Amino acid sequence: MPSEATATKLMPLFCFEVLDNALQGKSHPAYPKDLGTEPSYVRCMVCCFPFAILRLTLRSCSCSRSDRCRLLFVTWRKGKHSEISENTLRGCKGTLSNPQSLNSLLRHMALNSAFEDSRFQPITSDELPKLHCEVSLLHSFEPATDCYDWEVGKHGVDIDVVVYSDATKTDSIFKGHAIFLPTVAPEFGWDTHETIEHLVRKAGYKGGVNLARMDITTTRHQSSHAHVSYKDYLEWKKTRD
Repeated sequence: MPSEATATKLMPLFCFEVLDNALQGKSHPAYPKDLGTEPSYVRCMVCCFPFAILRLTLRSCSCSRSDRCRLLFVTWRKGKHSEISENTLRGCKGTLSNPQSLNSLLRHMALNSAFEDSRFQPITSDELPKLHCEVSLLHSFEPATDCYDWEVGKHGVDIDVVVYSDATKTDSIFKGHAIFLPTVAPEFGWDTHETIEHLVRKAGYKGGVNLARMDITTTRHQSSHAHVSYKDYLEWKKTRD
């Protein structure tokens, strides 16, 4: 098995079918035959949940080097642009629950990202023709030497931040965690410093970045992603019926 996870267009196409059926009140669709399952993917996820202990498990995980720990995100956007990042975000969720097969994960996250993202109202059937879906498989996790040791456009960033009351770093006043996919920083035009500031805020701390009284443990990662439009889904659906 390759060391890098590879997302295929079949993954977001299946997510579209799952959402379409759910909006119509239908049962879950059958898994596409070519989607497959990845036992080593699932085995590695058992070792490596949750995100908060990821960098520790990467050192102690029993999986082989060819079975690098990978995580899955499903993102929904609404708009007419062919470039998915130019469309409006409607929901995004990652695999932060119990490990499942790749098939089950896609089905679960397709619905979770569409209906359970607390930042947005649940997606409705009226929106379906305007939607785009992207599946991202995260891979190649490695510890960074510091919170700026990563490359915009190549890496995503996962941080655990501890904030202390003063520079002696004796008494902690805040602990939090946040992650950005590799597409986030270039989409918003952020450099590494701006990205870390936004990550710290996403983690829940509003006081700004002050490394003199902060510890920010950072893991960088890469991703493979595939996206499709509703039009792509309709064309594929003809082959399924």
